[in-house]
Amino acid sequence: MEVHEGQSSQSSESPESSPSSESSESCSTDCTCAVSVHCRAHPCTCSYCKDYGEQAKKCRWRLNIRNYTKLQSTRKKRLDYLKLWRKVKNDGKLKVAPDYFSLAARKGIDTSSPHCPRQRVTLRELSYERNLLNGTTILNLKKSFGRCQIRADGLVPTLGDGCLGFFLPSVASYLTVDQLLCLSGLSPRKNKICYELANDQNNGDMEWMMGNTMTLPVVGPVLSVALGMLRP
Repeated sequence: MEVHEGQSSQSSESPESSPSSESSESCSTDCTCAVSVHCRAHPCTCSYCKDYGEQAKKCRWRLNIRNYTKLQSTRKKRLDYLKLWRKVKNDGKLKVAPDYFSLAARKGIDTSSPHCPRQRVTLRELSYERNLLNGTTILNLKKSFGRCQIRADGLVPTLGDGCLGFFLPSVASYLTVDQLLCLSGLSPRKNKICYELANDQNNGDMEWMMGNTMTLPVVGPVLSVALGMLRP
């Protein structure tokens, strides 16, 4: 299990004194991403906002999320989840459940990633109806809202186009190329050459390959079942 981006490098500076660390912390702290609010720390770069400027009420992906929140099924999920939080907080007048970013901050989780406003709003809105920090939740933040393949049963959704977008909210991290290779059935020990070759490729090419191919460890069991169904 939004891979997630960014490469770390060794430095003699402590994390607290590192400029990149300060930038990430500031970025996370100053974030105001919401369905009806444009965030200065994470400006929207969708085609509509590029052509007409940032307009929260007309941004296409925001409209998609806004329509989702109006559904009766969505309202019921949020109300049921809110009732659980009212019990936890012992506050029957609590109007909204804590969002993902506020809960992650209390746990000391760095949520400076993701940087895309659509992905951040997706996390915030989903956190009003379910617990995203339970350790088993995974979703694809590259997919549009409603198609993000979210699961919380300990299994990873089917890999496909955009598989580098799989995000683990409990650690605020994307799945890496190496992790996706493992999920594809390639052993780091037995298929070491595959991992070495992957390091020489860009992430875009690797994402396309892993999302649109099937490895032999997967093809074998599928073919054995298919052949077993053939009549003699």
